[in-house]
Amino acid sequence: RRVLFRSIGAQNGFYTNGATAVSPSGNCRSVKAFGGVVYVNTSTTPFVGTLSSPSGATVSALSFATAPGSQPYDIYLISSGSNGSTFDVMYTIVSTTATAGTIAKYSLVSGQWISNGTYTTTFGGYTIAAKKSGAGAELYAVTGTGATAANSVIKLTDAAGYNATLAITTANNVTLYTSAAGTTVKGIAFAPVAPNAAVTLSSPGQVTSGNIAQGAVDQSIGSFQAAVTNSNATLSTLSFTTAG
Repeated sequence: RRVLFRSIGAQNGFYTNGATAVSPSGNCRSVKAFGGVVYVNTSTTPFVGTLSSPSGATVSALSFATAPGSQPYDIYLISSGSNGSTFDVMYTIVSTTATAGTIAKYSLVSGQWISNGTYTTTFGGYTIAAKKSGAGAELYAVTGTGATAANSVIKLTDAAGYNATLAITTANNVTLYTSAAGTTVKGIAFAPVAPNAAVTLSSPGQVTSGNIAQGAVDQSIGSFQAAVTNSNATLSTLSFTTAG
């Protein structure tokens, strides 16, 4: 059975599953779910916690070795793969002005969130999304303070992986979108995409011993069956490379 849980965070608390009364109360910045766990960031130290249930909930603070120095505007978690499917890397973002902000990174080590450093922005920073990329992660940040007009979405790359110091090279930052004059981008999230197709080869044939004559074409070297598991994909080309 699938249970649908909806939560909206506001300055006076959390509204869950269409409720008209807050539960629990408190100043909330954002609410996001990762791996079936609802994470929230609030105005009280250590600022980031989990919501215990869909209604009548309490916020359970996460255990930080060093708590965030200021209340994040937004958070995002990814699974590095270093600890199975656990969401074990967290990014937070906060701005002090439209041209100054901080992105922080934490890793979950033995049940405690360990600081992996910070990156100082020149574009403020209001909301953030992230996805694993190679050994590190791609970060997508909304610039400004939440009230900044004609702000942008910027892609940054953290070249470091799990429990490694945040490594963003400013020269590699890319502006993906800038809003029109008089408008403001607020939040950012990923749109659903179709899963990658899986190609399964069965009954593979083997190349028999012997030589293929030079210049031979359409030479049979074996046989196989292929099945594509995603209806949105087709198998169009197979290539072979000879050894030696």
